[in-house]
Amino acid sequence: MKKTEIKKKSSVKVKAKNPSQAVKKNAKIPANPKVQKFSPAVTHVWSILCRSSNIDPQTNNISLSNVIERVTLKRDPKLVQYDGGLSSEIKPDVVIGIPLEIVSLWRRDVSGVELKADVAVDLYGPSGEVINTFPYNFEMKNEHRRIRTRLLFGEIHTKGGGDHFLVVKVKEMGEQDFRPVAHIPLEVVVQQ
Repeated sequence: MKKTEIKKKSSVKVKAKNPSQAVKKNAKIPANPKVQKFSPAVTHVWSILCRSSNIDPQTNNISLSNVIERVTLKRDPKLVQYDGGLSSEIKPDVVIGIPLEIVSLWRRDVSGVELKADVAVDLYGPSGEVINTFPYNFEMKNEHRRIRTRLLFGEIHTKGGGDHFLVVKVKEMGEQDFRPVAHIPLEVVVQQ
């Protein structure tokens, strides 16, 4: 009987950094990209927002649990945000307090080199402004053909309900700007 060799995919697990570090105002939501090359070396294959994921240690396959398209939340009156300190108007903050993660698959197009990339996930609100940015990076070793990344969120702060978008952007070493590679819709319903 012939033995089958399984090529392992590597998996990187990162936690979201402080979202208040890189908030941009009045940014436009990038167009919804297709599977898009961001360099001559790597291709983004897919990104999915889910509740959790599990990697099988025998096969190295990943299972995604509870793919998320919509969340329903209750407004917390204790959380408030002041409008830049210039107004006495109080705007209630909404916290998505359930564990979420974005799982992405990247594929190597060039062999024989280690690849490094910076990734940023922007959360856009219903009015098109960037509410939070979650940066991380990954390395792809020579022997790996594919890599999965998992961005874990403990909680996400937003300003209210409506159609939100998570935009995955990437910048490989040597590139100046991030370019969008995935556009993930998220409907947020807020109950009083």
